[in-house]
Amino acid sequence: MTQSLASSVASLGMAVDKINGIEVRNLTQAHELLHPKEMPDFFTIELFDAPRPIIIPSANVTAANERMKANGIKNLENLQD
Repeated sequence: MTQSLASSVASLGMAVDKINGIEVRNLTQAHELLHPKEMPDFFTIELFDAPRPIIIPSANVTAANERMKANGIKNLENLQD
């Protein structure tokens, strides 16, 4: 898993193909897949032409969101602009 997380930096600029095995059609669907009613243990994000997926432990997401808010980022997502 560490290799997948570390390699996500090399994925900059790549497009998302699937989230947790579901093909992503648009940003609204991607948002829904990343904010499910029941959180999975991990989010697996597959990118087009990437050698391996990005794997994010769900347990880390809430803490990361709180750190962003503490650093002045009020809206964690914006699908309007």
